[in-house]
Amino acid sequence: MSLTKPLLCFFVLLLCSTTLLGREWSDSTGRLKLDAEFFAASSDTVVIKRRDGSLVGLKIDELSAADLAFVNEKKQQLEAAKGTEATDASAFQTWTSVDGFEIRGKVIAFGRREVSVQRIAGLVTVNGTAMSRLNLFYQYIVPKVVAKFADPTVKTAQDVDRWLRSLRTPPPTFTVEGVLMKLEDGSELAVPFFLLSERDLAILNPGWEKWKQEDSSERDRQQESFLMSVQADSYQRQKDADATSHQIQMMQLGLMAVNAGLISIWEVQLQPRPGVYARPTWVMVPARNSLDAEQQVLQNYPGFTVVGVRRASR
Repeated sequence: MSLTKPLLCFFVLLLCSTTLLGREWSDSTGRLKLDAEFFAASSDTVVIKRRDGSLVGLKIDELSAADLAFVNEKKQQLEAAKGTEATDASAFQTWTSVDGFEIRGKVIAFGRREVSVQRIAGLVTVNGTAMSRLNLFYQYIVPKVVAKFADPTVKTAQDVDRWLRSLRTPPPTFTVEGVLMKLEDGSELAVPFFLLSERDLAILNPGWEKWKQEDSSERDRQQESFLMSVQADSYQRQKDADATSHQIQMMQLGLMAVNAGLISIWEVQLQPRPGVYARPTWVMVPARNSLDAEQQVLQNYPGFTVVGVRRASR
């Protein structure tokens, strides 16, 4: 019996049955036997799940007659369920890809994401993660994304590497829109819109339009908040600049008064009060006398006490 490993990258997570049933599987010769549950099936492949959780892909035309009948029954159940399901995206139902594969799940969110495919240290990476370390389903999706938005000839991970090597400029970033689905086994899967059939897109369109409207409103609110923040920041900077200018003018006037002999420059020594964690400091202020100097300084340093005052100008 042949194992179709390349197909598992897609089938393992894209196809899901409504009921898992453990049974013994065998090939048409009866030499190979596996105790496993039905997991998924396409027109030429069945994916089964063993007790240890591992997944195995088998060619349908090499199955025993009993296994083939079992697989056909499961596929018929999926098709029958599809015909009676409501068109509510938030309810569990069977979704179909443009390739004819089916997924059993319900939509829990809409969204868009920026996808960056690059070569880093000789490895193909997706948003900074090595492609080989991605979920198997997403390993299947990446070539589809590149083919959709950049190079239609890309079909495999090797093609993605070839495409990246051929670029003479930094690779573009793709904006991928789609849905997040919850499968019947509890796992979640992000599925791009371009992988889904026209029927499914028609069901999803109302929810997608609503999401876009809400997302646009949120971006408008964020932009408005940003503009208000910029205006507030600009106002504060102007206010600080005015305050600095005022301080400079007052210092200039004070120096003029000092030069005219009207006031003096006083050095005030400060000590932090008990419970105030600060260092002793000295402050220079223009004032007519030492008492005025103390009062000016204490207004700006309420957590300190004056421990000394001396005239710093003649």
